[in-house]
Amino acid sequence: MTEKNFSDWLVQLHNNAQQSNHRAAIVLSGEQDWGQQQAQTIIEEIKPGSTLWVSADIDDALSPKKARTQLGNETDVIVFDAYQAFDPDAFGAISGTLRGGGIFILLIPPADSLSIYNNSRFMQRVLELFRQHQGVYYLQQDKNLPEVQQSTNKISIQQYREPFRSEEQQQVV
Repeated sequence: MTEKNFSDWLVQLHNNAQQSNHRAAIVLSGEQDWGQQQAQTIIEEIKPGSTLWVSADIDDALSPKKARTQLGNETDVIVFDAYQAFDPDAFGAISGTLRGGGIFILLIPPADSLSIYNNSRFMQRVLELFRQHQGVYYLQQDKNLPEVQQSTNKISIQQYREPFRSEEQQQVV
């Protein structure tokens, strides 16, 4: 994938997520340096209002053990580093903080190195579900970009009375 192609692809994905107020998920599968660089490129390209890195390896990142401290917050972009290990509790807690229209980035090793998860059936199942779900974009190092799915649900947050952000919220309350 070229830098221009990736940039165009990313703009299309981000615009689609913003217009539909749906969260987008990107799984970056490749060498650790590549995955972290791609995540940084995504952040620089879309210029989110807030970004959260979750990693046991990066000094300035939130430790997965402290993921629950973010509950109640909202974040535009989350980068979840699962190169050394995948903590399902941290993943679940932190994913709940992603704002509508935001992007969740999961960093994992290349497919041939996934044995670091000790051939966990759970992790195999999670990755299988990620690959099959149309809202999750599985990007592999040195592979072509997947096609961005166009959302048919374009909403306008302004069409609902304040403080509601969707018709469902307005009906429930």
